[in-house]
Amino acid sequence: MNAQSQDPQPPRAPRSPSSVSVSASSGAGSLWDTASLISLVCSRVAVTYVRGPGVLRDPGWASAIPGELRRLHALDPPTAHAGQAQRLAVSWLGTPVRELPEEVDAIWDLRDRIAAGTGHPDEHLGEAQSIVLARRLGAVLISEDAGARAEARVEKVRSLSLYGLLGVHMHRGLLGPDVAATIVADLHRAGRGPRQISLHLPDLIATGHVVTA
Repeated sequence: MNAQSQDPQPPRAPRSPSSVSVSASSGAGSLWDTASLISLVCSRVAVTYVRGPGVLRDPGWASAIPGELRRLHALDPPTAHAGQAQRLAVSWLGTPVRELPEEVDAIWDLRDRIAAGTGHPDEHLGEAQSIVLARRLGAVLISEDAGARAEARVEKVRSLSLYGLLGVHMHRGLLGPDVAATIVADLHRAGRGPRQISLHLPDLIATGHVVTA
């Protein structure tokens, strides 16, 4: 997720065990990051598609994602569609999945690797938390951040962008090319995707939008 704030990073405050949330859910089969939720709401067809039966097993979101969406919505000007993404996630994904106390250090270390010292102090926290939770749950990460997907591969976590999700389900015959083309056109109009993208699965794989391993 690209930062829109250039706030300096304050020293990370120590976190006591009492301030760390323990897992409230253990069944998510896929975890959506902030940018993917924002991209998703740019297309009504995409929202209908991903909420359909058989597309994703037990979709969820990590507990850092609501805060990221609220922060983006509170910017001046607000990040487009962040508020809409928050409302969709609350109604669709329900209670966020929370980290275990022993996962906190790994999450922050991973966040620092993804962020590389840039942006808001919580920038990329959602992606990092999602990767660590996905590793524990055996879930798939849905992320628009290529850097986060690369770190997910390092952590042996399967990951897909929204475009990759379309490509996989076209390959499996679960999504027709006309519907997929409508979704892609919606995302392009909203500026939420690569400048050029082919819906042919080998091209999706070649451009890194589908992770097959």
